[in-house]
Amino acid sequence: AIAASLVLVVSAGLWVWLGGTKSEYEQLYTQYYRADNGLPSLMDGFATPINDAMIDYKEKKYAVAVSKFQRIVANDTATYYLAASYAGLEKYTEAITTFGKIEQTSSYYEKSLWYTALLSLKQNDKATAMRQLNFLKDLPNGKFVSPAQEILKELR
Repeated sequence: AIAASLVLVVSAGLWVWLGGTKSEYEQLYTQYYRADNGLPSLMDGFATPINDAMIDYKEKKYAVAVSKFQRIVANDTATYYLAASYAGLEKYTEAITTFGKIEQTSSYYEKSLWYTALLSLKQNDKATAMRQLNFLKDLPNGKFVSPAQEILKELR
């Protein structure tokens, strides 16, 4: 009985030591993060650089998608999905930096704030996450107002 108890205690300690528990921030990330589904892909004969890269993105061939999106210049759709591809590769710093290049006038601006907040949580960067979430909660008719408020409530 003592040996069994000792094995249980050692196993539990090893599980925690090896990262078996997630931080509060990482738990919020896991609860709210859903990868972007991507744009509809056009059929053959309508091939464009964005469509070609989007097919790879949707097939989770993120490294290939990154190289293709990087070649598309001055396009907020390509920039947004480049950032999303970095996130798919778990290159969170690159993803956050790239999401930060999305202009306020872009239709991707709100989503870029949302993903920057969540990826910041994944990296245990509460200050950046809260800053992005505060921007989101104040956007009129924003899609992420409610979840941003929920996360902010958890972080306070």
